[in-house]
Amino acid sequence: SSAVLTPSIRVHRWIRTKDQIRNFKLKFSRMITCFSMVIPLASLPSPTPLDVFNLARKPPVQRLSDFSNLSIDRQEACAKIENGYEWFLSTAGRDDIQEWSGVENNRKIADTRAQEFGGSMYSLLELAANESGSMRYLTI
Repeated sequence: SSAVLTPSIRVHRWIRTKDQIRNFKLKFSRMITCFSMVIPLASLPSPTPLDVFNLARKPPVQRLSDFSNLSIDRQEACAKIENGYEWFLSTAGRDDIQEWSGVENNRKIADTRAQEFGGSMYSLLELAANESGSMRYLTI
């Protein structure tokens, strides 16, 4: 009877792993897409529709890069984000991502890196919003 269950279990594990990979990719992609828009806007005292339009025309990494060029504090915070994003891209682009994500320790590493990435994004958001005094009004 275990031979009959084995293919089913294999398919279930493959689907679960595939879902985990998709969720892993979505965590990073959504964070950089959303926060790279909100962070520069939060630094402006009164963002305009033109500010939103101009930001939306740029890729997420470019939005953060342009934003970080204005101060050392911003550059340091963005460097953490860039390092986290580079790790994500190299990990997500692995040829053996299916096998890699099937290892529990690797999933823990990915979760930790995603939490650190999100924390870095929030730190930069906090820095931007505090510069403009908009932190208490920020709602996403």
